Amino acid sequence: MASSPNTEPTTGAPSTAVPPPDGWTIAEAASALLPKLYEVASEPPPPLWEMARADLRLAFRRLMESSEYVAHGFEPAHDHLSDIPRLLWRVAEFSLGLYGEIVPPDTVRAGARSWRGVRIVVAGAKHDSMYAAALSAPALPVATTRAEATPNRGGNPGREDWNEFDRQMMRVVGLDGGNLKLRAFKKTMKEWAELNMKPPPDERTVERRIADKVPSEIFAPE
Repeated sequence: MASSPNTEPTTGAPSTAVPPPDGWTIAEAASALLPKLYEVASEPPPPLWEMARADLRLAFRRLMESSEYVAHGFEPAHDHLSDIPRLLWRVAEFSLGLYGEIVPPDTVRAGARSWRGVRIVVAGAKHDSMYAAALSAPALPVATTRAEATPNRGGNPGREDWNEFDRQMMRVVGLDGGNLKLRAFKKTMKEWAELNMKPPPDERTVERRIADKVPSEIFAPE
């Protein structure tokens, strides 16, 4: 009889678990990094089937929130490859290659965002991800006074300004460590927009952008 699904570690992986150059699929990563859980979830005897699947999914979420591996894929909304922010795995919907799953293979959905053709690679490994390069780049210098910002009050912020705003949001989320509160996040991003976007958007526009791009579930209770 297969071992209990609770015997598999929920974090970490064997030191020999190294993906190929083009990365693992989600199912391949789960099988390679959590082999005991994956075996039980794939062909379990009743009544452990649903329990094993739940344990496998939780273990995989925790693994992807760690610093060892990173997932990236094509994000249709932005029309380019991007890394999946670690905190979004808490609310992500994805398929592990098991029978009867609804989400298409190698697709990740998290709030208003989604990725296709997802691959798992070792964190820090070189891969074709414009988003990863954006996250690793230094944030734009923030002006210390309104005079230094010298905003142009005419018109609306350009597309490049909004792209940089989105990258700054992901930097803040990624560096937070899981304790970010929505009210503080809105205040931070409003201040950043006021000092770095020309012309600066109004507060309601900033709040709408945050609501569209960042799932509310990742924020800590107020």
